[in-house]
Amino acid sequence: IPGSTPAPELGKGYFKFPCNSTVSSVAFRFGNADFAIHPSDFNVGAHPSDPSSCIGAVLSVPNGSNAVAGDAFLKNWYSVYDYDEMRVGFASANH
Repeated sequence: IPGSTPAPELGKGYFKFPCNSTVSSVAFRFGNADFAIHPSDFNVGAHPSDPSSCIGAVLSVPNGSNAVAGDAFLKNWYSVYDYDEMRVGFASANH
C-alpha cells in the first residue's frame, strides 16, 4: 500500500498505512492458488496516536519472507487441517 510504514511502537511486524488509501484487493498465494480477503478486513482500525494512519491486519515476521495473516484471512476462508496427511484445505466463506 503506498505510504505504508513499519509501526514498531505497536509491536514487531506491525505496519500502518494512510487511512485515506484505497485498498482494492489483498490476496495470499499458497502454491498456485490465490486467496483473497475482503479489503475492509485488512484494516484493523486507526492508529492510537495517529488517527490519520490505519493499522494493517497482516504482520510480518523478522526474517521478512513470511507473514501472519490471522483472523483477517481466516474469516474469509473456511479451513480444514489434516494432521495425518500434513495438509491444509481452504474453501470460500460466504457470509
